Order: sequence, then C-alpha cells, then structure tokens
Amino acid sequence: MSVSPIVMALRQAGTPAAGDPETWTRWLDACQNEGLISPRTRNWLGVDGWLSRQVGEVPARSLSEFVRGQETPLRVVDLLAKQSHTEHRHLVGSHEASTLILMAPLDLSGMKGLVLDQVCKVLGYRGWSTYLTPEQVAHATACHQAQEYGPGQGPAIRPETYKPYGSDLPNALIEIKLALVKDAGGETVALVSSVDSPWCREGRLLGYTADWAPGHDRVPEAPMKNVHDWVLRAMKQAAVWAAERGATRVAWIDGMQKCRLNLQAFEGCMLRINRKDDQSFNYQVLRGDGWPLMHGQVQLGHALMKLGSVAAEKLRDAPLGESSYEDIEVSMQGDETNFVHDLVLPSVMRGWAASYDADLRAGEITVRSFDVVRTFDAKRERISSHLDENEACQRVHAHGSPEITLEPANISYRAYSFALTPSMKLAIEENYDVPDQPTDVRVVGMGR
Repeated sequence: MSVSPIVMALRQAGTPAAGDPETWTRWLDACQNEGLISPRTRNWLGVDGWLSRQVGEVPARSLSEFVRGQETPLRVVDLLAKQSHTEHRHLVGSHEASTLILMAPLDLSGMKGLVLDQVCKVLGYRGWSTYLTPEQVAHATACHQAQEYGPGQGPAIRPETYKPYGSDLPNALIEIKLALVKDAGGETVALVSSVDSPWCREGRLLGYTADWAPGHDRVPEAPMKNVHDWVLRAMKQAAVWAAERGATRVAWIDGMQKCRLNLQAFEGCMLRINRKDDQSFNYQVLRGDGWPLMHGQVQLGHALMKLGSVAAEKLRDAPLGESSYEDIEVSMQGDETNFVHDLVLPSVMRGWAASYDADLRAGEITVRSFDVVRTFDAKRERISSHLDENEACQRVHAHGSPEITLEPANISYRAYSFALTPSMKLAIEENYDVPDQPTDVRVVGMGR
C-alpha cells in the first residue's frame, strides 16, 4: 500500500522507536508545538500512528486485544461492527456481524487507511488492492474546483473532498452490511441489512460528469455509477463471505423491514436543518451522542418520503439558515419500497443465482435468538435481548443464579434469499483472488 507524503515525512524526521502510546503522544505534541504538523494531522496520527508502527512486531492476538481495548473514537477493528452502523446493530443483536467494504483509499493525508489495511492483514483478513494515484485524486479535485470557482480559484486541494460525510474511514466505494445468523431450522444464513455505494451517492453531489481519464478536463464520473454493477459486485462478495463461514444461504431484508429498522435506529435522535432560499434543505439526523445516521439535500416532498411527516413539517416551518430540533420523531413510511432492496437486488440476483442452479425466494426468515430473563417476586425483568444461543447460555452461566434463565425470542424478517449451491461455491473458490474487472477498490472483511 502506498504511504502518504505526510507519513513519509514524519518517518524521515526520526519518529520514535516502537514503544508505548504515551511515548508516541509526547513526540506528536512536540512536533505540533514546533509547527512541524498541524493540530488536525496530530489528531489523525494519534493512536493510529503508534499502532501502525507495531504491526509486524506484535503477535496478532496481542494486537487484536490492544485494538479492541482502546477507548478511542476509532477502535479500529470494532468500528464497523459496533460504532458506525446503528441500524446494523439493531438487526444483528449479538450475532456475529461483519461489514464488507470496497474502499477507494483517497484519504491520502491521514493514517487511518494505512492502519486499517495493516491491522486487517495481521488479523488474517483477506483482500486485494489497486489504488487511485495521488495525481489522479489531485487532478479530479482540481477539475471540480475549476467548475465551482473558475480555473486556479477556490480552496486548496484537499483529498477529504472525496470523503463521505461523517466517516472516520477512507472512502467506501461499495458497502454491504451483513450478519451470520441461524434460522429456525438451524440453517446458517448470511443476512444482509444494507447495500449502498457512498462513493456514487457523494460523487453525484460533487457534480461528477461523463467518462473521465487522466488528462481530461472534466470531473471524473463516480466509479460503477450504474447501480446494477455495484449491487452485483457487492452481493458476490457477500457470497464469498458467507461461503467462507459455512453459510448455506444468502438473504437480504426487503424495503418494509428496512424501514422498521430505521425507525429503531432513529430513537432519541436530533434533526439539524439548513434551509436555503430556493426552498431546498440540507439536513442531518444525529444520534444522541452526535453520530450522524443520515444526511442529504432534499426538497420538501422528498423529505416527507425519506424522513416522515413530523420531520418534514419541521423542515417546512424552519427559518432560513441553520436550526436544530431535539428528540425529533423521524419515521419511515411503513409501506415504502426500497429501490435497491426491492427492485434492483431481485432483478440482478435472480439471473446470477439461476446461472448457478439456485432459485431466488421471497418470504420470511426466522432468526433463532434468546433473551436472558430474571424472575423474582412473580416479576420478570429482561436483562439482555436477541442473543445467539451460545452467548445467552454463557451469560446465564456467568450469573450463576436460578433466577436467571434464557427464553426463546426469535425474530422474523421479510427477506429475499438464494442458496449457496455447490457450483456457486466452486466458482467462488476459483475466482476469489481475481477481481471481475480492474477497479480502484479494496475489499476488507471486518469481524467482531
């Protein structure tokens, strides 16, 4: 993986030998005080910078324990499964969860991409990498600025222009969230809760134009702009992930189920609005701790469909400029059809699955899960909800009290699914290490 110019300069400046995080922090503070690095760069290189120097010198188990034990906003390994995807956590509970991310590493100024890549290698995650060059990124940014401000005008070129809003990770070209669950019959299923392309979504907002190659004067088009392309690529990786973990089926929830999960994710959130003169709105939906759940630029009609009637009324009545509303009731439409989950995915996957002798089904998937319950004085108190059987039994055993028991609490999801047939598994094994086509992406599998 290419190292950013800032990292190269820091290493040449005589970074401290591998030691403890405190030593690294003191060195960063000294660099900032001397004006060698900015406060923002100093924050970027915090625990991440120290961790990157340990890779290869610390056994994988020790590194894993170190990363998982950090009380920092990043918590590199746990970030994808535990911090950034509230909706995903509502879906998977305590089941094994993963997010496959196909990344374009365009955050060339920081250490996050470098550390994430190295940590994954040490912990045994597999993937392939090809990258956009810094020159391509700089040229693309310059083209965008020329369109916005005129040739040679505008703010300094910053790669974070291409970074999805609110993300602590490099740009995600395609993102698929999935969990390994057991259905009521004991079959192992890889259940997908979301398929998205932050690059396409953010890229269109930046004004990407038609075909682009180095040397062109136009802003590059978002890779895989055709939704069918990136949806198929994402689901192929879901099949790889599922087959490696012994799953027999791959399933994804339908649009109505996704709406219900969004309702849960929006509990106790805040709506932040920036109303413009042309009656359009920039909005953010923030979790109680400030983590952004969704954002966008919409007209009122679109907001009604996306956020629900209560939030749309707040947008309609908001004054010009910025305003915020605490504990807003953000609700999705209960009968909403999700474009990707209900239209694109069935269309794309029906043909792909059929080519490997698999049928696409629509129906319910019941996931086996358990609650840990305390019974006392004829009262019942739920201690933990929606755990898999192993974890539920461990918690009951840890309490060591006859008052603590586990109860079945199965969850039913409306979903589409297809079986992982022998011919499909064989194709996955043969083609895993060779991308279908050369693309500037990185595939990283993150586990709990």
